[in-house]
Amino acid sequence: MHRSLPPLILGLAIIAATQAMAVAHAAPLGAGPSLDIGALGADLNLSPKRLVLDAKTRSATVYVFNQGGTSGFYSVDLVDEIMLADGRIRKVSELQSDPSAAENIAKLKSARDLMLVTPRRIWLAPHESQTVRIRAHPPLDAAPGEYRTHLMITALPPEETGLIAEQVGASGEAKALSVRVLALYSLGIPVIYRQGPVEARGHIKNVTSVAQADHALLEMDLERDGTASLYGDIVVRSGGQNGPVVGEVNGIGVYPELGQLRLKVPLVRKLAAGERLSIAWRDQDLNRADYAFRSEFIAP
Repeated sequence: MHRSLPPLILGLAIIAATQAMAVAHAAPLGAGPSLDIGALGADLNLSPKRLVLDAKTRSATVYVFNQGGTSGFYSVDLVDEIMLADGRIRKVSELQSDPSAAENIAKLKSARDLMLVTPRRIWLAPHESQTVRIRAHPPLDAAPGEYRTHLMITALPPEETGLIAEQVGASGEAKALSVRVLALYSLGIPVIYRQGPVEARGHIKNVTSVAQADHALLEMDLERDGTASLYGDIVVRSGGQNGPVVGEVNGIGVYPELGQLRLKVPLVRKLAAGERLSIAWRDQDLNRADYAFRSEFIAP
């Protein structure tokens, strides 16, 4: 299950998920039942946050940092995921029986079978890092377009996790049950391979403002068309293209299976009636730093 993300940052490229497991330990009778909650992998960090490979750049290195104080093993996997209309990222395997996701799944060009990843399991001590190598090996007859999968680093439970409840009962001894719940975190980034020429165009439409207690919120449709994903920032300025910045959301991704993303951008203050805003897209794709599009909005 994915960790829920605030709607202000839906569409960001990096993905976090958790799953929970419960393990039991036998304790002396009289100690009473107890519950301990822990987490593995919650302090992981990956760099870079997004990989784009092509015929010229077929390999890359991802750095995995353990910023926490717990050692552990982590699995390294490639997982196909899609973006939904609200910006959430979900595993394809979890949506196979969902009719509303069928169209998006059909549009996904999976890169999972095009990638070699090493190693597939890593050990991280506290405050240490490890490298993961990724290399693309597309077939010679691969159709043009953007292929994508996701590199997922997932915490593995420790080997000594205790007993299940049935094992405690089978011992025949009168003991209390101590339960420890472990949250196993996953962290992932998109891995993209572009075969041949691809392009993506964007548009900002249907902008509205919503008044909050001490600031305003802009809602807008970020539309995408073409054969590639969009990746960049939304910057809102007051008074025109050279005015002061009053709102910004960075690292927004819109994948090819999605034609439109409803985005929310918080502003630093309330808007005055008739105030003119310039809303600009600042592209962060490696090969399109000069690509931009914009829209204007007049506050009611």
